[in-house]
Amino acid sequence: MALHLQYVAVLLSVLTLFLATSDAVLNCSTTAGNNSSTFTVDPRRKSQNNVYQTPSPSSSPPRSNNHAPFVPAGNQQGSGFNTKSFSTTVVAGTITAAIAVVAGLVVLLVCFMRKRARFNHHRLNRKTEILIEMPMEEEVHNTRRFSYAHLLAATENFSDSRKIGQGAFGAVYKAQLMNWTTPVAVKRIMRVADHERAARDYDNEIKVISKLSHPNLVPFVGSCDENGELLLVYDLIHNGTLDYHLHYANTILSWGRRYKIALGMASALNYMHGNHPRVLHRDIKPGNVMLDEEFNAKVGDFGLVRQVPIDKTSCPMTIFGSSRYIDPQYCSTGCISPASDIYSFGVVLLEIASGEIPQCLKGNGLVEKFRRLYYINSLLDAVDRRLNGDFDEEQMKRVILIGLLCVQFDHHMRPSSKEKVGYQCLNYISKHANKQNNDLASQTRVVYSKKQKKLKTQKKRKT
Repeated sequence: MALHLQYVAVLLSVLTLFLATSDAVLNCSTTAGNNSSTFTVDPRRKSQNNVYQTPSPSSSPPRSNNHAPFVPAGNQQGSGFNTKSFSTTVVAGTITAAIAVVAGLVVLLVCFMRKRARFNHHRLNRKTEILIEMPMEEEVHNTRRFSYAHLLAATENFSDSRKIGQGAFGAVYKAQLMNWTTPVAVKRIMRVADHERAARDYDNEIKVISKLSHPNLVPFVGSCDENGELLLVYDLIHNGTLDYHLHYANTILSWGRRYKIALGMASALNYMHGNHPRVLHRDIKPGNVMLDEEFNAKVGDFGLVRQVPIDKTSCPMTIFGSSRYIDPQYCSTGCISPASDIYSFGVVLLEIASGEIPQCLKGNGLVEKFRRLYYINSLLDAVDRRLNGDFDEEQMKRVILIGLLCVQFDHHMRPSSKEKVGYQCLNYISKHANKQNNDLASQTRVVYSKKQKKLKTQKKRKT
């Protein structure tokens, strides 16, 4: 519409210019006719450029030197030039030219508007047409690639009404793909200044997650990298997150379901860490654990996922993760290893048992609370009171002990994911498990013995 107005403005400007020119010519010719109806040209006043100079009306008449005056052709009735006839001819020609130019511009404008209308009509139907003309999806490197138009239509132009989540790296939208029986979740990765680097990380992430397949991982469906957009498509898990059901739902999450979720998370970590090369999640927390209708755990949100060779650790320049669940040793060294995922998992286990959200305190308030209760042999005092004692005591102790083993100070003392699965599958009472449990006890006694001595010293100084 704005473009059309610009063309109309140009058209009116051209028309005004021609009319003004015609009016000026007409005025000039009329004035000339009123001042002098005839004039003569003296051949002797010819300029250097062969242009005859017309004497002004106030000048004296040229001297007679026996030369016959120059008389313009077609004006044989007198000795002067008829300016009225000349002016009429000029004005008529100018107006005719102006009309011709304006008519041409009008024709061009009409053609342009028709072409523009056809283009707009085509653009309005682009969603449907592009799904017909272009493949909705294609296989690239054994992963499904969707067209941007397909995902744009499926999310209703990424409408806010379709948004079901917002994270640090982008928003998640509910979408219904064509020829797809169930809804999917489309993650729209936030645009950053260094798009080239983001695209490389995006490609690496796809290469990793496209190879993962496990009952306790959110299934990866496909991706899209078009129009400067980076999109990931996952199966939509309908029952919310562990974080929601543990802290915000109207109903209390039963212990049986909590224990089932803990088993599922351990199984997922066992699978990821058992890959060759190993896959590190780097952001294990309740908000990244989706639950299906039967409350099976589905670990998702692989925005920080990284592959690490079996015998190595990774030392990225930037520390990523959620502060409440991040491994302190990872924060201090910057080196990531499976032990960092294990630490985060241990914090989640303690959160499942207590129903408390970890606080961003020195040493993690929730972890310190359980260590203190372990030292005085009162672990069950931290159990979620909302359960009203409705839980299996042996299972509860098992989960808490495994959680404490996972958050040990020395990351070398933390169990591997396979050992955790062994514990939670009722096989945790073994020599290795007892050894680690004894190590945990000795560590805890040393730490809290030092703390108690420090407190006694402070009390003596005060007194």
